[in-house]
Amino acid sequence: MPNKNHNLESRFDGPIDADIIDTETSVVGDSGYAGVESKYGGHLVAWAPFEDGGQIKTTSYNQNEKKRTQSFVQQDGGINIGTEEWVGERLIILILDKKLEE
Repeated sequence: MPNKNHNLESRFDGPIDADIIDTETSVVGDSGYAGVESKYGGHLVAWAPFEDGGQIKTTSYNQNEKKRTQSFVQQDGGINIGTEEWVGERLIILILDKKLEE
């Protein structure tokens, strides 16, 4: 989980000012999380449905705060994608060179 002091507002408005350091695919589980290698803990991510026409997103819906927040890799490798509409969907996940604390 992120430190409560981290700013989870979207870091990108327009072009994504970051480099991609790795890509992975993952299926969103029943809990609304997708997973990647835990070595990327703290890295921001962009993600999209792994399908023709899938649109890239850098935020997900935070059920607790009732708003969209920046998507990132938690220390265990989990990424909160959010609502149940994504459960079972295969995503392409772009791991970015930016981290939460930057």
